[in-house]
Amino acid sequence: MAASRNRIALLLVLLVGSAVAYSSWRIYRENNPTIAMVRNAAGQAALERYATTAPDPRVRSAATARVENEDVLVQIATTDADRAVRTEAVRRVVDQALLTQLISDRRLSPSLRRQVLRRIDDDETLLALARARGELSFAAAKQLPEWLLAEVLAEEPPTLRGARELVRKMTNQAALGWLVANAHDGVISFEALQRLHDPAAVLSIAFSHQFEQVALEAAR
Repeated sequence: MAASRNRIALLLVLLVGSAVAYSSWRIYRENNPTIAMVRNAAGQAALERYATTAPDPRVRSAATARVENEDVLVQIATTDADRAVRTEAVRRVVDQALLTQLISDRRLSPSLRRQVLRRIDDDETLLALARARGELSFAAAKQLPEWLLAEVLAEEPPTLRGARELVRKMTNQAALGWLVANAHDGVISFEALQRLHDPAAVLSIAFSHQFEQVALEAAR
């Protein structure tokens, strides 16, 4: 009971602290003349100058939020010394080619690269990341359409850590049937079979599958 009260008290302290910090920032933002200049800046050239050269990171962040040139945003995302400024720059980039460039840039922290990944919707880029055996491979694979995910999971050897977990999340029956028939790893094939509900496909697997365990399971 005491432990529960302590947790509640700690949560309240954290909430109050966050509210105070936000209020302080709003007061600073509304009264700081330099940030007011950023808000009233005439033209992109002035905003880019503030975003890249202002000594105060809060000023750079406020300016970055209004910069439109995505090449400048990429520069800020990869070179600014302040994490909040870099995060704001990443948030503003929408061009898929530039996002692909960003995610390959090792100057970005892993957390920022994950943020970039969530913005990428180009299948070829996601497919390349899923096959790269890197820190973002699993997350990239989760964003793939299931047909492309099945291609990755069918490879020998499986290139993804957590491959079985990915199979268990699949629902597309055609993709699952293809994976059962084409996976080079019997474990992956067996996992896909467990998700398959098409009687005709299961019967076909029972008579023809290369892995005995998978064929026997399908025949049940």
